[in-house]
Amino acid sequence: MNEEEKQVNTNNIEDSGNDFKKKPAAVAHYYGDIIRKLFFVGSIVILVTFPFFYSVLVYSGVAILGGAILLILLAGLTSPKQKLIVFFNSVISFVSVIFFEYHSIQFYAGEGDDFIKFFLFVISYFLSIIFLFAFYFSVKTLRGMFSK
Repeated sequence: MNEEEKQVNTNNIEDSGNDFKKKPAAVAHYYGDIIRKLFFVGSIVILVTFPFFYSVLVYSGVAILGGAILLILLAGLTSPKQKLIVFFNSVISFVSVIFFEYHSIQFYAGEGDDFIKFFLFVISYFLSIIFLFAFYFSVKTLRGMFSK
């Protein structure tokens, strides 16, 4: 058997020493990698902007930091084998969309320094869009997991 025939015969086979194993089939409609990245970006935006606006936010620092860490925890636990985590991703992203969109409206219509209001509006709006995409992909993943 020449080299080309060996390559053709070993497609979809993973070499781990002397053992040959078939690669696991991809999960249909799994978008966990995208959800993980969106949660990670959202958490980074929250952590980077939080110190600048701590004095004008009505929530405690512990709640804000806890929310950011919860996002990282869910991103780290996201897996095609974990249906419950994908469900939690859907719930957390849904709540986050409502939370950040509500606050973007409040910052847009509220009183105070125009620069701070505008910047908080932009950050909140950006976060609501990030979590809207995360919600969409979470629901698609959840649908794919339960539609078998």
